[in-house]
Amino acid sequence: MKYLIFALVFLFQIAQIGAQGVLIGDTAQAPHPSARLEVRSNQGGFLPPRLTTNQRDAIVNPAMGLTIYNVSTECLQVHHGTGWKDISCKCNSIPTAAFTYSPGTVFLNSAVQFSAVSSGQTYQWTFQSGTPASSNASNPSVTWSQAGTYDVILTETNSQGCSFSDTQQVVVQNCQYQAGSQTFNFTGSPQAFTVPQCVNQVTITCRGAAGAQGHTGSQPGGQGGIASGTLAVNPGQTLHVYVGGQGQRSNNSPMLGGWNGGGNGYNFGNTGWFCAGGGGASDVRVGGTALSDRVIVAGGGGGGGGSGSWGNGAGGNGGGLTGQAGYDTPGSGYSGQRHGLGGTQSNGGAGGANNNNEPAGQAGSLGQGGNASTGNNTLASGGGGGYYGGGGGSYHGGGGGGGSSYIGGVTNGSTQIGGQSGNGQVVISW
Repeated sequence: MKYLIFALVFLFQIAQIGAQGVLIGDTAQAPHPSARLEVRSNQGGFLPPRLTTNQRDAIVNPAMGLTIYNVSTECLQVHHGTGWKDISCKCNSIPTAAFTYSPGTVFLNSAVQFSAVSSGQTYQWTFQSGTPASSNASNPSVTWSQAGTYDVILTETNSQGCSFSDTQQVVVQNCQYQAGSQTFNFTGSPQAFTVPQCVNQVTITCRGAAGAQGHTGSQPGGQGGIASGTLAVNPGQTLHVYVGGQGQRSNNSPMLGGWNGGGNGYNFGNTGWFCAGGGGASDVRVGGTALSDRVIVAGGGGGGGGSGSWGNGAGGNGGGLTGQAGYDTPGSGYSGQRHGLGGTQSNGGAGGANNNNEPAGQAGSLGQGGNASTGNNTLASGGGGGYYGGGGGSYHGGGGGGGSSYIGGVTNGSTQIGGQSGNGQVVISW
């Protein structure tokens, strides 16, 4: 009994019980009004339980807010309901466990792409009720089969073994996704795609248009390129679709370039000879109809050139991050680079030039293939449209350069040089 009385007296001396809480300390002051339990001392600190990782993981149903010091990782950790989060670690460099996900609107059975912001770490993802439930990849794809709000936890560990975690909540909406697709062919005018309900991302495949055949029809125009990628969208959103037209072939000089950026060919006036226009690009625009609103572009092919003594020119294929240059071979007395070059990611292709005192072909520009030169004896072809257009050909017989493609506004993008004949095409699938 005397020991019990001694213990009670001791506790009374060190614990001051206030109206709203308890203070343990060296003084007889009341606890802070905001605290239910306050430890106050100028001689020592608060020491939480010290456990190994195995001991920590053996705790059954840990309460949210439970705090320990992990002696295995040398980290102060707090349980936040679905996992342990590092608060402070003995590390020279603590990783930043930040992540993003796309699309931002999540539906049932629709894939969500998660991406860790930093690189060079070890990743451990936990997806509450998701499929998969966990992953070690840096950019995993996950689906949910039931609507609700779920925790996503990313723990990153660096080469020192130091870890840090980030938790975000994902709201899965009750909307049943159904797959589908829509094909857009050439019409010569903009078209519109309305995102269906329950769709938060689409896959877009653009095919640029080909350039026209050259003088005799045996000098091929360049093929249109192919570009594809994934775009995050919202239900009901409108995408603006531009499908390129094939370049035209004529024995005079009307507007021969294909719709949506194909450059014009030029014939100096001999009705027995033919010139060819470049093919138009195919693209999709978001938020407006300006060239700056394009999120994906497939470049058009350059027009074919002359034949025989005119140089046997051919058009360059569109597509790729840089379109192909046009082609020509030396003809009777005609020398110099008469073909146009391909467009790039920052500039249009240069126009063809020669040393016969005739004008050079026009350079391509943003969204526009260059026109052929317009000299007194010119028979040349236009460049293909694209993100940046290909250059126009020059006298005599220079083929047009192909336009470049662009995938900077989509994810998982890819490009192909050539592959499309005739008019362009756009396919949107979900």
